[in-house]
Amino acid sequence: MDNEYQLGSFVPRRPDSARPVIIIQARMNSTRLPGKVLLPLCGVPMVQGMLRRLSVLKERVPIILAISTHPNDTILMDVAATTGVAVIRGSEEDVLDRYVKAVASTSADTVVRLTADCPLSDPEMVDQALDLFYHLHVEYLSNSLRRTYPRGFDIEIMSRTALESAAREAVLHREREHVTPFIRNHPERFSQACFVSPEDFSSWRLTVDTKEDAEIVQHVLSKLGGSFTFETVKHVLEAHEEWRQINAHVQQKQD
Repeated sequence: MDNEYQLGSFVPRRPDSARPVIIIQARMNSTRLPGKVLLPLCGVPMVQGMLRRLSVLKERVPIILAISTHPNDTILMDVAATTGVAVIRGSEEDVLDRYVKAVASTSADTVVRLTADCPLSDPEMVDQALDLFYHLHVEYLSNSLRRTYPRGFDIEIMSRTALESAAREAVLHREREHVTPFIRNHPERFSQACFVSPEDFSSWRLTVDTKEDAEIVQHVLSKLGGSFTFETVKHVLEAHEEWRQINAHVQQKQD
């Protein structure tokens, strides 16, 4: 597709006035693996480990954990408190509205969307993707318009105005549950770009939606500990093809 870029292939030009925020959605009522965001990985609840690692960005990029108002999600407030991450609560099904409520509590002009079932999210990749977003002056950037990175390293970045427009106009259930389909489906309105890997790792699965998914992530964390990048994860998995086979049969849940 047009407008494809690689991270690190340009001179970063993030303006001093840039005001990004990272919003991570999480819920306890997962249909395939209930309570997965608190699944212990190397002894640490999954979402807590993710928040700890991303907290290296907090000086430049505030982080908000966006949870639902369902009583089961209340426990996630305590988890966020251990890492000093702010929490907002909103609709369980209308996640788009939850994001708008989260950004409304900030002065952010840009929203980074991450999900709590991606515990290996790489803060360095997030930071470089933000640089690319501001460099390109687009309204939407992701690495999933054409997938070359593994599931589990998904990053979506959008302008606040694009997010708020989607919230005003999106009517389909999937558009509101999955936050960005309205933006993605209207490239004539919202300028878009994709960042891609030099190699294709789209067959790798490092998101957590099943016990097998959790098993492979556990192997990676036990090998690398709490500090790593996509590059180090890649090297470990290239050396352990048997780990990649653990969840090779798992089908991605359809949106």
